Amino acid sequence: MADVNGEMTHRRQRGPARSLIFGLILVASLPAYAKFAGQPFVPSVEWMAVSSRVGSTGGLFFAIAFFWSTWRREHGIRGGGIGGAVGLLGSTLAGYFIGRHAVAMACPMALALVGGHPVELPFTVADADPRHSRRCGSSIELRDVPPVYNGLCDVSSDRGRGLEPGAHIRVSGHGTRWGVYIMSVRPGD
Repeated sequence: MADVNGEMTHRRQRGPARSLIFGLILVASLPAYAKFAGQPFVPSVEWMAVSSRVGSTGGLFFAIAFFWSTWRREHGIRGGGIGGAVGLLGSTLAGYFIGRHAVAMACPMALALVGGHPVELPFTVADADPRHSRRCGSSIELRDVPPVYNGLCDVSSDRGRGLEPGAHIRVSGHGTRWGVYIMSVRPGD
């Protein structure tokens, strides 16, 4: 391909690695799509116990892929030296966190979307004080669930009233044993 000056320029084709990384980033952003759509999701305590090791493995895979992608670029990050090293380290860390998040959170969400059915999962209350949360008016905070997903918002005051830390609740909705898209909350047994 010739540019305006008549010189030949080379256009680099997108390889399968770049497409794979882009696709995995889209999958990793599934939790953000669900939040924006107003469809809250809570991963199960069982999944959180399993996903620690699995999420770290996914994070390691993404870190290696991001490192390799950044390193393989023709001139790497412009400026080289310290800037290049910081860019390489930054892309590797970003890859780890995106990969860990993709495996730990997006996998159970995708499974619930594709193969979900009506399900009810047990959780333990960490806090049920509606004044405690800034994100939503009437909330219940769950124990053993990551901070982004541990708040159940807009729980009716009659359902949340009387819940103490350590109380058990049942969350029902569409999902699998790994997590549920919330439809209702009731006191547990």
